[in-house]
Amino acid sequence: MSHEDREDFARLWKAHNRASGLAMFAGFFLGLEVVTRHSYFNKMAIGWKVASFFAVSYGFKSLFNAYNAQTYGPVMGAYLRKYQGAGAADPFEI
Repeated sequence: MSHEDREDFARLWKAHNRASGLAMFAGFFLGLEVVTRHSYFNKMAIGWKVASFFAVSYGFKSLFNAYNAQTYGPVMGAYLRKYQGAGAADPFEI
């Protein structure tokens, strides 16, 4: 793998992780908003509210990550397909 491609792939990986973290933060924010503002959750005990918060947050995070995967997935797949024959199982072979 060329140095330029390795650096590009590392930047792509970091951007993907950053987008995933932002999706998690947005999911937590929207989960908190839904659980605190929707009347369905106001009648619940605190433990069920916390469990519902995590469930709703995970749902929003998954939606955001599915949307982000449309951008990052094909590009990462192209890099991995380009260098699929360059890997080795033996660490001394690299």
